Amino acid sequence: MKQKGLDLTGKISIVTGGTSGIGFEIANTFCMYGSKTAIIGRDADKGKAAQLSINKNCRNNFCSFYKCDVGNAERVKKTCKDII
Repeated sequence: MKQKGLDLTGKISIVTGGTSGIGFEIANTFCMYGSKTAIIGRDADKGKAAQLSINKNCRNNFCSFYKCDVGNAERVKKTCKDII
């Protein structure tokens, strides 16, 4: 359910673990409110499925998936540069 007054247009949100569960719901909500949302996860298949589902639900195609293990600092830096 969308809340009146909340507008994330022009914002970038990064959600780790956004391929399922609470992370998925958070990414979906951010996207629903206009944020360009980046899902970060280790499983490319789950990530692409989550991206497609969120973009279908929000109809704005503001969600993208980035494969990254957040335990790897160098990979995290590169992924953040790719997102921004």
